[in-house]
Amino acid sequence: MIIILFPTARPKVCKRVIRRWIKDARDKASILVKFVVDTRDHERILSDLELECKYDVTVCDSVRSGVTYPLYYLTSRLEANDEDIIILASDDFYTRRGWDDYVREKYKDFDGLLVTRDGIQDSKDKRVVTHPILTFNCLKQLNRIIYNPVYHHMCSDVELFDVAEDLGIILDTRGSNDTSYFEHRHYMNERRNLDDVDRKVLAIQDRDKMIYAMRKLQLSTKEKLKVK
Repeated sequence: MIIILFPTARPKVCKRVIRRWIKDARDKASILVKFVVDTRDHERILSDLELECKYDVTVCDSVRSGVTYPLYYLTSRLEANDEDIIILASDDFYTRRGWDDYVREKYKDFDGLLVTRDGIQDSKDKRVVTHPILTFNCLKQLNRIIYNPVYHHMCSDVELFDVAEDLGIILDTRGSNDTSYFEHRHYMNERRNLDDVDRKVLAIQDRDKMIYAMRKLQLSTKEKLKVK
C-alpha cells in the first residue's frame, strides 16, 4: 500500500492537487490518503471530496503555523505494515502519470528514505528532503519523526537529510537519469505566487534557522530523534 500523508492549511488547493495525484496513479485501489488540517472549517471543505481511493481527514487543532506539528500528529498515530510506502504530499507538489509505479519500483530492493528531484532541489549537494518518501519500517527507525516538531516549518527538511544520512538509510536519486515524477511548483521557481500561508512561516524562519544551527552542533542523531 502507498499511504499519502497530506497536511494542509490550504484545503481548497489541496482538493485540486490530490485529484491530480490520484488521476495520475495507475493502481488507485492500493492508495490511502490521510489528510490533516488545523480546524473543523478546513475539515468541512474536504468532507465532500470524491476520490477513487480511500481517504480520511484528521483535525489536529493546531494554533501554530507550519507543517511539522500536523505531520507529527499523523505519524505518531499511524499504523501500517513495515513494507507500506509513505509519501508526504503538499499543496504545491504535482505528479506525472505513473508516479506510483516509479515509487514501487524503487522499493523493490530498498527500505529507507527516498530523495527525488523536485525541480528546485535537484543537485546532490542540496542537503534537504522537500518530498519525503519512506517505508513504515523506516518511519519507525526515525521514531515516527519525518519533520521534527521542534521546528515550525523551515529547516526541518534539512535535519531529516542529516539524520537519514547518519543512519545510512537514504537513497538520493538526484543527479541520476531518473525521470522526475514529482514537481515542486513553488514561489522560489516562480511556479506559483507567495500567499498568506507562506508569509506566516517566513515570519518565523529565523527562529527555525537558529534551532537548526544549535541542534546540529549540540545534539547527536539519537537525541534528534526525540520529541519534547
